[in-house]
Amino acid sequence: MAESSTSSSIGGASPFKIVRGHATFKCADYNVAWICALRDTELLAARILLDEEHNTPQYDTKYDQNTYICGKVGEHKVVVACMPSGRSGNVSAGHLTGPLFHTFPNIKITLLVGIGGGVPRQGHQDPLEDIYLGDVVIGWPGDGTPAVIQYDSGRWKVDGFEQRGSVDQPDYHLTQALDILISNHEVGQTDFPKSIALLQKNPKFASRKPDEDRLFQPAYRHEGDYYSGCRQCILTNLVHRPGRAEARPDGLFRFHHGTIASGGAVIQDAKLRDRLSRECNNARCLEMEAVGVNLNSRCLVIRGLATYADSHKNDVWKCVAAGNAAAFAKELLLTMKAAGFRDLDGINADQRTPISTLPGTLTVDPHFVGRDNVFTTMQEQFTNSNRAALVGLGGIGIVLPTDRGQQDGNSSAVCYKYRGNSPGCHIFWVYGSSRQSFDDAYRRIAKEFEIPGNDDPMFEHRKAVPRELDRHHTGPWLMIVDNADDYNIYFPPANGALDESEQSEYLAYCLPNGSENGGRLIITTRNARVGEAFMGDFPIIEILRLAPTDARNLLQSKVPKEKWDHDRADTLLYELDYLPLAITQAAAFVKRNRLATLKDYIGKLCQFHLNVKDVLSYELHDPRRQPGTPSAVFCTWKISYLQIQLENSRAVDMLSLMAVLDNQAIPRMLLVNGDVLEISEMDALQVLLDFSLIRDDGQCEFFSMYPLQQLVSNFGPSKKYACVGTTSVNRDLCFCHLRTGSGLMVLDSRVGKKPA
Repeated sequence: MAESSTSSSIGGASPFKIVRGHATFKCADYNVAWICALRDTELLAARILLDEEHNTPQYDTKYDQNTYICGKVGEHKVVVACMPSGRSGNVSAGHLTGPLFHTFPNIKITLLVGIGGGVPRQGHQDPLEDIYLGDVVIGWPGDGTPAVIQYDSGRWKVDGFEQRGSVDQPDYHLTQALDILISNHEVGQTDFPKSIALLQKNPKFASRKPDEDRLFQPAYRHEGDYYSGCRQCILTNLVHRPGRAEARPDGLFRFHHGTIASGGAVIQDAKLRDRLSRECNNARCLEMEAVGVNLNSRCLVIRGLATYADSHKNDVWKCVAAGNAAAFAKELLLTMKAAGFRDLDGINADQRTPISTLPGTLTVDPHFVGRDNVFTTMQEQFTNSNRAALVGLGGIGIVLPTDRGQQDGNSSAVCYKYRGNSPGCHIFWVYGSSRQSFDDAYRRIAKEFEIPGNDDPMFEHRKAVPRELDRHHTGPWLMIVDNADDYNIYFPPANGALDESEQSEYLAYCLPNGSENGGRLIITTRNARVGEAFMGDFPIIEILRLAPTDARNLLQSKVPKEKWDHDRADTLLYELDYLPLAITQAAAFVKRNRLATLKDYIGKLCQFHLNVKDVLSYELHDPRRQPGTPSAVFCTWKISYLQIQLENSRAVDMLSLMAVLDNQAIPRMLLVNGDVLEISEMDALQVLLDFSLIRDDGQCEFFSMYPLQQLVSNFGPSKKYACVGTTSVNRDLCFCHLRTGSGLMVLDSRVGKKPA
């Protein structure tokens, strides 16, 4: 990469005036993020070079605990952020920039500005092409090579270490701006001398003498104390090369662009420096923060060279290097017009056609009934939070188009009501049952929004999509994450501390925030534990069975008029527990089969051992439904059973036992071993409650199940018990005789389980 790197000297001047104002703007007004790591040099240089300083706008300090400096450079409104003292590096950079890009959603340009270690060219005698202290290196892509390579990310193989890590390329607009800046320099139209003069008004940034720039032979190590300033080093070990001032008196300030190597440690070893440079496309500079910033946004890395990354490190050139990097960053911003960056996508939110990624065509079910209370509760919750978690039994009719009929109607109704209030609202549907289906949905969203690079196999959809949706110009949106049942793919273990790079493995960290542009997030789940984790301090919204009147209206709207039977309908609805999916499934069965009536369907339900599994497995075919998703009661509930099997096998055993008992007022004594509830038993019961498969009496002394669900549970993944007979003495005393794989068992309501 060394041969393809470009260098340029700086000249020309045009005056400008620094103004310290007290204006206050909104977070959404800022389009440039200026990131630095060192308070005493890099942050100071950035503040000196701001044309104006603004009052910091109000933002959510519970979410974002960073402190910002806001101001203006040319036409750009700039937010400056600095890492805490003593906490530089990639991890700290990631922690700093993650909240920043949520708080300031319209950041289009991210500059990482500060100091780094230079890699001098071996054998070069041209002082205008070689690296000297105080020079500036810009991370820039070559022909098919990345701008920044993470030298400590990869994999060890038998024949050595294979580097795999790199950061995203800088934006095309920045590439073009650098070309213009170089051209401006060549015709003497840059403000570098003015910026340097302004910095030098502060004694910290005073210029250094050329003889203070000492490059020692790579094999020669520093002698004496770490802070001795090489006073004991033997000067005959210096590399002899022409001085910069001797070659061109006005060429003391230089910039180069090429590959930068980034890692997690400060390099103070010349041999290691040169090896890393060779392995990273002849990198010109070594630094520590670029990878962390890139986790959250593409950035341009600008580094002033304070050392040669060898054992002779000292701080003599630290301030000069930081000041020169800041001067370059300012000149680059002055080269670019802010108007061209307000909408990098080339379109304003109010001009963009609303996007929908719902499966099939977005249509309202004309026979949709009920659930007004759900919409009202959601609207109330959206006044305090941008998300809502809807929790209920599979088939209860939450909001999503994974199941036909009532659930399709709910989805369309939510979307239409939301679009009624926000006509330009985008609608995004994410099938969240697995990481694969989540990623597929995000790929479609990225494609619809034409996010740059979305067709690249290495494109990071989980980072790019929420970043795009959280930008102010995106406009209002509604995202529905359906079937988010598996806690383990959304949230890490309770004791799992994550760094920034690990968070994208867990889907809860990959969701947009939407606080600045009216975005709203709805999560539907069978698992209350997932819903509660999503909502934090806000309550979940529990979805219950339909009211009898609404259930009757739903059934009547879907059954042919000639087959409607008012009396039989009430009986059927009772048998179906007023569950929307079961009602829709029954209506579809009757409508589909000419000879079938409501009476026939009731009869098949009652013929439990012969027909109920087939009846409740009747699939509903609908082009609006996501291909491959279940639409039958049996298949829908089977998803819950399989998920519970993965989480807690004891819960499956309890469910299998409850399935052979009367579905009402099942004593806890019959489900556990002994009088004192064990931790494993508490966890098992909680899992069943979380998935809405059982209900308790408020004291967790007695439990009940929906009758229809009890029928399906007998065909669940773990049919362990079969009822042989029961004997009732009175309300408080009964015996149940069960057949298990290991013989007969008697359930005594007074003492629980015992052998027959």
